[in-house]
Amino acid sequence: MTDFPFPSQADQVGVVVRDMGKAIKYYSETLGIGPFVVRDFHLPEGLMKGKKVSVDMKLAFASLGAVQFELIEAPPGDNIYREFLEANGEGLHHIGFSVDNLDDRVAELRKRGVGVLFSGKTERASFAYLEPGETGGVIFELIQRK
Repeated sequence: MTDFPFPSQADQVGVVVRDMGKAIKYYSETLGIGPFVVRDFHLPEGLMKGKKVSVDMKLAFASLGAVQFELIEAPPGDNIYREFLEANGEGLHHIGFSVDNLDDRVAELRKRGVGVLFSGKTERASFAYLEPGETGGVIFELIQRK
């Protein structure tokens, strides 16, 4: 048993895609998911595997009840989304959990041997993608929204 509570309610599912327009058309017309809000996103400074990176990408968001469905158009260059796309193709990238105390949770997870794959801060949120480790390749994202 552990005394460290991992968030129990996932509230985001992130999917990496090659072509945002094509993906939105499919999810909207075929599955009835939407409407989508599309945003160009600039992260001037993040940390990817301990290395400073800057990432520009296109994101789209839709609601699936209480869960945010996020499409991520993998940008060119050195980033976790491009790495994922090249290794796995399009598909489920991460499961996200909202937290109130991101820094504390990341610190506790590091003590338990869990590394951070990618982290950063924006005007709207701070986030940390956890290394999949021994989780069968599942990436968890912790998100602290402002």
